[in-house]
Amino acid sequence: MVHTLNLLVEKMRYKMKSNERYIMERVNLHHQAAWDYVEKKGGYIIGTFLHGSQNYNLDTAESDVDTVSIYVPTVDFAIVNSPRNHQLIMNEGSNEHCTIKDIRNYVNELLKSNPNAIELLYTKYSIYIWGFKYFIGNREKFLKYNPSSFFNAADGMAFSYLKRCNEKGARNFYRIAIMLNNVSSNNLCNPYLLTDTLREDAFNAARAKKEYGDLGKFFEDTKDFLSKAYSEKFYTALPDGFDREAFQDEVKEYMIKLIKES
Repeated sequence: MVHTLNLLVEKMRYKMKSNERYIMERVNLHHQAAWDYVEKKGGYIIGTFLHGSQNYNLDTAESDVDTVSIYVPTVDFAIVNSPRNHQLIMNEGSNEHCTIKDIRNYVNELLKSNPNAIELLYTKYSIYIWGFKYFIGNREKFLKYNPSSFFNAADGMAFSYLKRCNEKGARNFYRIAIMLNNVSSNNLCNPYLLTDTLREDAFNAARAKKEYGDLGKFFEDTKDFLSKAYSEKFYTALPDGFDREAFQDEVKEYMIKLIKES
């Protein structure tokens, strides 16, 4: 009876924390906190974006709402201050964080095709002003801009998660493998989001990891899977005549324009 009651409570908690309205309320709270933090510095927050398990359809009742806010400094601030990131703890004793990231750092990450930076361009849980639409509109180009960097970073994250030897690590290893397959297959609608079926597969893999200590053939197959994805780099799918250097210059000029207008 107690076990059943605990299970029902767990399901209610998960339903509440997975609710889109709840998540957006938390994102909005983080957005306001980020604005409060940068108020004395000058400049503005161009957007706040959910980062983490909810973006992959891997959230549980214990999942926190973590965000990244992109800060656009004033020209004067940018001249005398190197770009730095700052992490806000939303509530004392809470694991919820809002990372305030200088747009100079963020653009640098995008031009390295950093998987975590590009993730923000795909989340549906976000608050941003019109100026950020430029980055969202070019998200596929950022994915394809530096394919070796993208795959190397994702591959490194995948096996870093695997070494944790816990269920969460196994789930994230699995979802990164799926993401790489989506990207290498040019399935770019939202390569980060797992279907409900793949979510169940990820959780089953994690349970097997916990019960048996390893996943044996699953991990060996997945290593081959990652190698195959890497060898089939998707940059061949770039439009004919795509000029990487020109795109890099365009992105940097746009960033400078935002700072000048701040």
